[in-house]
This record gives sequence, structure tokens and C-alpha cells, in this order.
Amino acid sequence: MSSNDEHDRNELWIHNYYVKHKIKFALFFGSCMWVTMLGLVPPRPAAISCSDEKIRQSFTGDTVSVKNLLVVCLLGPFFMIAYIEFLRLGGMVGSCFKISRRFTSDLLVGGLMLFFVNDIIKTFVSEARPHFWQTCQPDLSEGACKEKKIYINWQNCTNPGNLHFAYLVDSMKSFPSGHSSISVYSGVFMLFYVNARLKLDSRIMHLCALLPWTLFPLFCCLSRIYDNRHFWWDVSGGAAMGVIGGLLSVIYLTNSFAVNESFVNIEDKSSSEVDESINTESSRQQHKSVIGDNPEVSVRQRAHDNSAS
Repeated sequence: MSSNDEHDRNELWIHNYYVKHKIKFALFFGSCMWVTMLGLVPPRPAAISCSDEKIRQSFTGDTVSVKNLLVVCLLGPFFMIAYIEFLRLGGMVGSCFKISRRFTSDLLVGGLMLFFVNDIIKTFVSEARPHFWQTCQPDLSEGACKEKKIYINWQNCTNPGNLHFAYLVDSMKSFPSGHSSISVYSGVFMLFYVNARLKLDSRIMHLCALLPWTLFPLFCCLSRIYDNRHFWWDVSGGAAMGVIGGLLSVIYLTNSFAVNESFVNIEDKSSSEVDESINTESSRQQHKSVIGDNPEVSVRQRAHDNSAS
């Protein structure tokens, strides 16, 4: 068996394992997200300098709030996927939303995994945000400020704004940017989806469908620097994570958006039946492409595939 065939078999195994345990993955990483967002795992002491002007910037709010980020990166893909599938399937509304639900759930699970990795890195890197001094205003002696570097944690903050503990902890979690990673992740996911599933004669219309998933991540990334929430390297690191996360989700979670449309044209199928049909057929097709005419595959394996079909 060639190395490419072995690689395809590994991709198929990972995808099938994920499909079988999708809900467990969502619950686990969703729970981890809430734990980290509440600041229950505080970052290690951050190294700062009293003379560092980069962490003395003012903060007035988020141009792209968390709520807006989630609306664009989750609801936006859901309705766009449903509309594209509506065009592909000729108006089969129920099937369109079932396919959209499947791919959007993949987007969500991959996003939860990405957020978890992102926050683990934030916790260990423990970099002060540009507005750290305004938010925390650490209680430091004159002698301590003479040191080149001081290691402080959230307990050193005087908390002039009377903020919740989680916000004080968050002021020391600048790298990498979570907004950048999630927006770029969603953008990469949708760029691959549109290229894989949207078939239009007009190249201009096709580019118009791609444009929102290029412009919004760019706008979101730039806003994090403008809002003094992150440094440019935080945004760059988050964007790189988003690209990697998007590619991995497309390959391993969605099976490169494989859908056998003969299984989704019946309106009265349940969601679970559609999901099972989609994943079973796409897995079978990929498995057969791996087997091909390979002499190493046993006759019994071929007979099993024929009986299954």
C-alpha cells in the first residue's frame, strides 16, 4: 500500500471516530471553554516593566464584541450553507438545513477545540495586554519598579474599575488573540466550503460569496490592534492558529465537505438518519478509493464492501 493510501485511510479513521463521538467532543471542549473564560485557571505570573509604555494604553471597548463574533462566525455560516445547499438541491428546504446543521456543528466543535488550545497557550505565555496598566494598576513599591522586570499576578492588581476576577485575569492573557484565531478559523472553513460546494457559472458571483469570509477576519484582526486589546504579534499568532485549525477541521471533521446527495433528497428523513447516511456514504466512497486495485487488499474485504453497498 502506498503512503498516500495509508494517509487517506488514517484521515478516514479519524473522521469516523470524530463522527461517532461528536457530542462528547462538544461537551468536553465546551466545558473547558467555560472554565477558562471564568478565570478558574489563572495564568502564571506575568513579567512586566513599570517603564513599558506598550502596556499603558487606554481601552474603551471592543469594536467586535464576543457576541458579534459568535453571530458572524456561527450563524453566518449556518444560513449561508443552507442557502448554497438550497441552490444545489433545487429547493429541498429540509435537507438543506440538515446539511447545514451537520457542517455548522463541525465548525462549532472545531472552534471549541481551537479556543481550548488558544487559552492554554494564553495561560502559559501570560503576556500583559496593551491596556494592562489601566485595567490592573498593580500595587508596586518604588523599589520594585526600579527592577528591569517584575513578575506579578492578578492578586497584585488594585482593580480601580472594580472588575470581576475574570477580567483581571484576562488582562494578562494577550497572546495569542482569540478573536483573530476564531474569525480566521471560520473564514478559512467557509472559503473551503464555498469552493467545494458552490457551483456558479459567474466567476464574479463566486468571488462575491468568498468576499465576506475574507473581509470579516481581516476587519476583526485589525480591530484588536486598534482597540488596544492586542499587539500585532498576538493577532498574527492567533491568525496562524486559525488557518491551521480551519484546515484540520475541513480535512478531518467535515471529510472535505463530502455529501452523497441521493441520501438527502427525501424530506421525511430524521436528522440522525441524514447524518448517518452522509457520513457512511462519504466514508465508503473514500474507503473504496483507497482500496482501488491494490493487490494487497483481500478478496474478503472487497466482498464486504460489495455486500454493504
